[in-house]
Parts: sequence; structure tokens; C-alpha cells
Amino acid sequence: MPSPAAGRPPGLLAELHDRLRDRVREKEGRLPDPTAAIVDSQSVRAAVNVPRSTSG
Repeated sequence: MPSPAAGRPPGLLAELHDRLRDRVREKEGRLPDPTAAIVDSQSVRAAVNVPRSTSG
């Protein structure tokens, strides 16, 4: 039995998700692209490219 993704172009679900999100945001009177973001400080400290001396 083929997987559900068999024959699906790569990135199709991500593209559909992005378009749907943009439409919902516009319908709510907001810009399609978010103007703010939240950064999880624990994830930033744990990142490989952050020097150990600067991580918590």
C-alpha cells in the first residue's frame, strides 16, 4: 500500500497551509505576514551555534 504522500509534490501541504493561514489572517483584517514573533529563550540557549559561555 503506498504512503499517503506518494505522488504528492514536495512541499504541497506546506504551501496549502501557508495560503490558508494568509486567507484567514486577511479575513480577520490582519496582514498576511505576522509582524511579531516569540522566541523561546530555552531553545535559543540550547542551540548548537550559541557559544557555551553565553548560554544560561
